[in-house]
Amino acid sequence: MCSSDLDATLPQNGRAAKRILDAEGLRRALTRIAHEILERHGGTDDLVLVGMRRRGVPIARRLADLIGRFEGTAVDVGELDVTMYRDDLEMRGTRPSIQPSSLPRDLTDARVVLVDDVLYTGRTVRAALDALMSFGRASQVQLAVVVDRSEEHTSELQSLAYLVCRLLLEKK
Repeated sequence: MCSSDLDATLPQNGRAAKRILDAEGLRRALTRIAHEILERHGGTDDLVLVGMRRRGVPIARRLADLIGRFEGTAVDVGELDVTMYRDDLEMRGTRPSIQPSSLPRDLTDARVVLVDDVLYTGRTVRAALDALMSFGRASQVQLAVVVDRSEEHTSELQSLAYLVCRLLLEKK
């Protein structure tokens, strides 16, 4: 995957997107997160990375590739569409785009790392936790995000983002 496949930009309330990481910064951030996952899990046993559609999927794949290179073993990667589990579905229009979820195995007793690009309100993460239950009861679920914007908004799940590349604090 080339660096252009993952754009590290954030929308700015109707204005042009603001770039927060260039390709090299993103590469370093993902390397750091991959190492942190390994340290926290003590290896890859029972580890499953689950990318939240859309932008979490390429990040999960890149993290799995990095971990595989570091450890010499493949890491399971899945894709999760949380559309039907969102509590704000009615605000997203009458025809939401629903994609299939694809997980490599039953998640019962797995150590799952949910992967997304940005944590803001926590709604997507909460929907993902509900969706994961359809695939078995994991022994552990943790969250990895590249950017934590939860300080800009009162996030319902601030304490879940343990693997964060950049914490954005904008002055009011």
